[in-house]
Amino acid sequence: MTVTSAVTYTSDMADAPDIPDEMRIVDARNVFGAVVEKSRYYDGVTYLTHRGKRVAVVVPVDHYEHLLAAVAALAARESADS
Repeated sequence: MTVTSAVTYTSDMADAPDIPDEMRIVDARNVFGAVVEKSRYYDGVTYLTHRGKRVAVVVPVDHYEHLLAAVAALAARESADS
């Protein structure tokens, strides 16, 4: 028998992890679980830097998918106009 449980996280159940909005990749490695938790449960965005330059970003997947859909819609609109 397989038992699964679902937990709904809300901001009143726990405080969001104390993760800065921008951090070095080498520092993020040590707290990656908290970076993902911030994104997944609290809609947080964390920019990852290398040598002071932003090189990646951890965002909630629904934000990313919404952005992809918006880009596709814009490309389709531009294609239809030409």
